[in-house]
Amino acid sequence: MKRDDIRLLNPYHKGRALPVGLLRYLIPKQRDLSSIDAQLEHGERELMYHLPLLAGGGPVLNLGDGGSTVILALSLIDHELQGELVSIDSYVDGWRLVHERQRAQFGVTERVRFIHNSTANVYPQLASTYFRLLFIDADHSYEGCKRDAQLYVPQVVVDGLVSFHDVNQEGVDRVIREVMEPDWDLVAWVNRLKVFRRRAKSP
Repeated sequence: MKRDDIRLLNPYHKGRALPVGLLRYLIPKQRDLSSIDAQLEHGERELMYHLPLLAGGGPVLNLGDGGSTVILALSLIDHELQGELVSIDSYVDGWRLVHERQRAQFGVTERVRFIHNSTANVYPQLASTYFRLLFIDADHSYEGCKRDAQLYVPQVVVDGLVSFHDVNQEGVDRVIREVMEPDWDLVAWVNRLKVFRRRAKSP
């Protein structure tokens, strides 16, 4: 196997063994993301950092705030990509302040528009906005995840990306099987993170 083929198959595993999943792109430049507080496994952080680059910039919509917001914003900044990053979360505890401090720590506050509300309540504000990248990581129940997908997936442009986290959970997996066919191609999958690209419809 050629060296580039190995990089294609094994981009994130420290021991160069195949991670759970697949990647259909060669690794762009990477930065150290280990100090970001995020509920992401090794390999998921790295894939998330590449998503804005693979999508060609923003607008980006993140359903479920946290370390993912920092990683996505850093990618936009590092790769000099245009477009707003909107992050939505209905925090009911102190985590909102924790993540606000983390955004300030990494210097991405000015690049993020955070909306403190439920994804469903915010939809009317964003109904006329189209996104190049949508990250779904809010309500992981089948009903909640499907509602988010039905509301926001149609707002992703042709050739844009939709990424789901926690795809190992039954509800999320079911939504993917029901909603992402037949107009979406699976382009990346690492551990609990899957990424789909909207294909152009045949004439």
